[in-house]
Amino acid sequence: MSKDYSEDQLIEQPCMDIFQELTWETANVYEGETFGEHGTLGRDSEADVILRTRFIEAIKKLNPNLPKQAYDLAYESINSNDAHQEFSRHQL
Repeated sequence: MSKDYSEDQLIEQPCMDIFQELTWETANVYEGETFGEHGTLGRDSEADVILRTRFIEAIKKLNPNLPKQAYDLAYESINSNDAHQEFSRHQL
């Protein structure tokens, strides 16, 4: 398949361009990503969609002064298989 018709060229790069126009932080880590807490994005593997460190930081801003356990539970809940199944069930 031609590189001009790759997922990267047709979907990922145009999306990254839009996100950059919206002043969102983007990172193309297709090659060279390292994993773990101190890795490129803090993911444990390519399967991680939600960035735990950034999620916890954001939820603390929205809900300050809660115990650490509440933030951890929020992450575990949104990242659980049940949450993924519920989301999939409601897609059009």
